[in-house]
Amino acid sequence: MYDVYYTTAGGPWFNSGADMWVTNWINNVAPHLNVPPLLLFHRSKPKNYEEYPIDIEHIWEIEEKKIDNILKSARRVHILHGHYTPTTGIYNNINNIESIVFHNLTKISLLAQQQKDNYLHWYGDLDWESELIDKIKNKIWIGLYNFPYQTENLHQIPNFYEFTKNKKLSDSIKIGFAARTEGRKNLEFIKDLDSYMFTNSETFNLYYREKYGYKFEKTKLYKFNYKNKERFYELDWGVSHSCFEYEPFGYGIFEAVDWGKLPILHEKWHVPLDYKYKAFDKESFEQTYQTLCEDDYETRKNEFEKLKNWMITHFSNKERWKEKLLNIYNGE
Repeated sequence: MYDVYYTTAGGPWFNSGADMWVTNWINNVAPHLNVPPLLLFHRSKPKNYEEYPIDIEHIWEIEEKKIDNILKSARRVHILHGHYTPTTGIYNNINNIESIVFHNLTKISLLAQQQKDNYLHWYGDLDWESELIDKIKNKIWIGLYNFPYQTENLHQIPNFYEFTKNKKLSDSIKIGFAARTEGRKNLEFIKDLDSYMFTNSETFNLYYREKYGYKFEKTKLYKFNYKNKERFYELDWGVSHSCFEYEPFGYGIFEAVDWGKLPILHEKWHVPLDYKYKAFDKESFEQTYQTLCEDDYETRKNEFEKLKNWMITHFSNKERWKEKLLNIYNGE
């Protein structure tokens, strides 16, 4: 007897918030499950798979028929991170799925694309998302904003973040961007500003440079590779472009603060603070950045510490996060 934990994310090879969440689940939740788990990755095995050993039974599989059979043989199925469009295995076994974790929501993310020609995401299926919410018993929402569906058995369990670098605020006012290239990240806000960028360069070049013709002449682009993340954060930049629209949790924002970078946040990111450095479009971003540059170091430091203290106070309790999840996975 075993429970299948289905995921399309996880491990250090990738760099989305969902990958980080699933990796935290592998390390902190899986060892305490009452029923033996089988972790099913619905994706191709990375070439450097052996670099990150996973200490529970797991399998990498992309053939839908095999996935369907694996799910059918499970006592229960839990979705740690799923595709945003229907897949055969999940569709055929939806009545045996005990829980699903939502890391992002099609219903909300589509709003960020209304003015952006639907590029760079969002490819989610809104009807499929609604069906999952209607038919799966336990819904786990990792985001900070209010879940936009009325449903029973909703568990709002935001992610946690452990501050391990604890760098003091950099005195540099150069901008850095460390996130995936997708429309709601608003990369165009820095296209005319002196900046560094660490992202999936193929997607960035395809859309921003080739399709939309943005030059980014003042931006130095570094191709994302998880092995080079620390090297990027150690570059001489001190302002994080974190002005992400409809950001569910914002793991990368926490990470920037951990490295001593001062974020410019989006006004729609749900931070109940009187935080000075927020924007909502390219013009207000540039105005906010100008204000930040004119402020002295002590002013910037006060804002930085205000934000960091809020993060630590509300989102650093790993044990509480683990316990809430185990109450669902180990429940009768």
